[in-house]
Amino acid sequence: MGTATRMSALEVSGRFHSGLSDVASRHDDYLDEAYLDEARLPLTEFRADRAGIRPRSPGAMSGGVFLDTSGLYAVFDGDDAGHPTAARVWDELLRSDVALHMSSYVLVELTALLQRRLGVQAVDALATYVLPWVHVSWVDESLHAQALAGLLAAGRRDLTLVDCAGFALMRKLGLRRAFTLDGHFAEQGFTVLPAAG
Repeated sequence: MGTATRMSALEVSGRFHSGLSDVASRHDDYLDEAYLDEARLPLTEFRADRAGIRPRSPGAMSGGVFLDTSGLYAVFDGDDAGHPTAARVWDELLRSDVALHMSSYVLVELTALLQRRLGVQAVDALATYVLPWVHVSWVDESLHAQALAGLLAAGRRDLTLVDCAGFALMRKLGLRRAFTLDGHFAEQGFTVLPAAG
């Protein structure tokens, strides 16, 4: 895991700016321009106010939360309307013992969004400071087939294959909570963080 700590993972919160306020709610629209606010501190600089966080290895964490694209994107983009709430929950997750999970489909989708809207520096921050604390489950043929079947059965344009793979993975791993701004997770019976309302 190198020098990355859970403290470092907090540093990505609001560090980047797209100039758009509703990106997380329309995260599959990749066409808007993005920019990086270079006036902020480097991600590698230690911040004493984060000293209350004790780094833990992913194997030592208990419970579990699924990380969705919309929740993590809102953490990264300080201009996103969901950023303040997502950043607060992200801070709580990192200060807890909870295991963090994501699917490889979320990783691909999030990487594409970060690169297009916030720049390669945001992708580097994801890889360096966030992913060391996340268990990425690689979607295999069986999980993909379950996700595709769920997508086709739903017959909805607003539901994505990435979402359906997330639902299938959460059920497989026995996860009940999702860090997301996407209402589809609540529709599927999962507890959504931050809570809607």
